[in-house]
Parts: sequence; structure tokens; C-alpha cells
Amino acid sequence: MHAGGGPTGRILFQGTIEKGLALPFAGKEFWLDLSSPANLALTVGGRRVALSGDRPVVLTVTASGVHAG
Repeated sequence: MHAGGGPTGRILFQGTIEKGLALPFAGKEFWLDLSSPANLALTVGGRRVALSGDRPVVLTVTASGVHAG
């Protein structure tokens, strides 16, 4: 996860999240590169974001929501 909305932003987290662990982040814009999205529960602004699939996905999280790409 990078702050600043792109892959050149400051790295906030890189690695594997253990089952049951929550990693909260605060900010205005994030760039996510998820290798196994179906295995994650993502909550943005108090709302759960549906993730599915077993293929990697890149997401941008902004104040207007979560966007692919």
C-alpha cells in the first residue's frame, strides 16, 4: 500500500496480512496492489468494499471511493 495515489508514493505496508489482523490507515488517497483480493476484507470510510477474485488487482482509494486501476 502506497500513500499518494500511485506506485511512487510512500510505502505504508508491504507484506502478508495474517488472518484476523486489522491494519488501519488514515489519509486522503492510497494505491493498493493486492495479490489475493478475495482473501481480504476492505473497509473504507466505515463501509465494507466488496472484493472478489483470485487474480491480482490494483485499486486506488480516494474520497470518492475505490476505483480499479
